[in-house]
Amino acid sequence: MSCLHKRALLNQTPIALERLIAHGRKYESAGLVHDAVDFYQRAVALDRLQALMESARQDGDVFLFRRICRLLEREVIADEWLALATKAEALGKQAFARTAYREAGAIPDRIVADA
Repeated sequence: MSCLHKRALLNQTPIALERLIAHGRKYESAGLVHDAVDFYQRAVALDRLQALMESARQDGDVFLFRRICRLLEREVIADEWLALATKAEALGKQAFARTAYREAGAIPDRIVADA
């Protein structure tokens, strides 16, 4: 789907929530998670957003995790950032780890040295 078609769908009024969720699932299954979030956000599909938030946590994806938490108006505590940083670091995602440590307010020396 082109970006123009996606934008037209997202801006269409009225549009059935089921249709938005179906498009979100299509993007999600294609690995285009950020696009899926756009559709889930428009559909207010909180269950799908929460599932993607957990997926982002497991993947160490700080930016997706932060985006979804903001959409859900969910404050992230330092321990969650630290767990996300540890996961990202274990997966070799140093930039994500650095960002999560920064959000937690605790950047270990080994991370600073790698910067």
